[in-house]
Amino acid sequence: MNNIIYIYMVLVCFIASYNYVKKYSPSRIDMLNPYLLISLLFFSILCGVRYAVGVDYISYYDCYVNSVKFSNNFAHMERGWSYISEYMAKSGFHFSIYFGMIAGLQYYFVTKAFNKVSKLLPWGVIVFFLMGEFLLFLNVLRQAIVVACFLYIVMAKPNIKIWKFLLISVLLFFIHKTAIIMIVFLPFIKYKGRLNIKPKLLSIVYIFCVIFGLKSNVLLGVLSNPFILGIIGGSEYASYINDPTKILGGTNVQLGLGYALICIVNILTILFFKQLTIKFPKYNDCFKWFYIWYVGLCINALTPNSIIVSRLTMFLTIFSIPVYALILRNSVGVKVNKLNERIIGLFVFCSMWIIFMFTYILKPQLTTNWHFFWDYIYI
Repeated sequence: MNNIIYIYMVLVCFIASYNYVKKYSPSRIDMLNPYLLISLLFFSILCGVRYAVGVDYISYYDCYVNSVKFSNNFAHMERGWSYISEYMAKSGFHFSIYFGMIAGLQYYFVTKAFNKVSKLLPWGVIVFFLMGEFLLFLNVLRQAIVVACFLYIVMAKPNIKIWKFLLISVLLFFIHKTAIIMIVFLPFIKYKGRLNIKPKLLSIVYIFCVIFGLKSNVLLGVLSNPFILGIIGGSEYASYINDPTKILGGTNVQLGLGYALICIVNILTILFFKQLTIKFPKYNDCFKWFYIWYVGLCINALTPNSIIVSRLTMFLTIFSIPVYALILRNSVGVKVNKLNERIIGLFVFCSMWIIFMFTYILKPQLTTNWHFFWDYIYI
């Protein structure tokens, strides 16, 4: 059963990052350290040799292997990415190197994001795999690179100069046009204050969004705008305008056990997180991570299972990685005096594993089933 590969990836990357933090107690993340370098190479190689894993894989694969015979195969993509892809293909690089490079860049920036909070790294790695961000990264390949860069900037470079941020956004725009959205979030990065909103109120608002999202198409008018669709992914999404199920994920979404479990985990995190900002004062920006994640969480709740919305909110929900990492570090990674903190943390941790097992192992979707290219292609 090839899907057992997912478990190997989680364990190898977590154990490597955990041993790195425990042995070296680093103040910064050194990707050339043997532990992290091995995990990066392991991740990149496995993702490189996969086949038909991820919704967009086949389209990337066809463009890449056929670009040797035909020109402008990547013309529908951004110019920067098109140039890189065409160059690698015509230079004779095997497609596994191409996909490995994409995965390596994604994982590199996610790992480097913990530069200022290195003790959170192993828990951030495990959240990356267990809570679905990894699955998104397998599906939206070049946008995931941009999103990972955004996570890195917010977490590791909070004092970045505005002109540098704008320049990076423009450069990333040539990888995926959603990079333009980063400019909208610039105030989040530069905001230095603390919002003192009661966790109970935040949880009530989130519950309202969940309930309302199961019954209403509240964002249909906004998201049907061709300009919005163009920013998200280009002309290939124009056909979604007349298909509300692809824009909003369906008009009557069923509340299954998996979705209910995720909602419970989110509510507990919302109620519990403010205590952690007091307990770990050295993590100065953790409140910023939380509110960015919370906004994305509520938007997604209003439009559950939406393809289009999830593309927009990736820049927000990616901060579930540091948010949940802090929860796990508090309850699993260090000694906890309060029993309720330990129970909540263990519940969140166990819930993550349950979600992971059902998503990747027990009931995977067709494009989640793991395949190696040598089982299908003789090259």
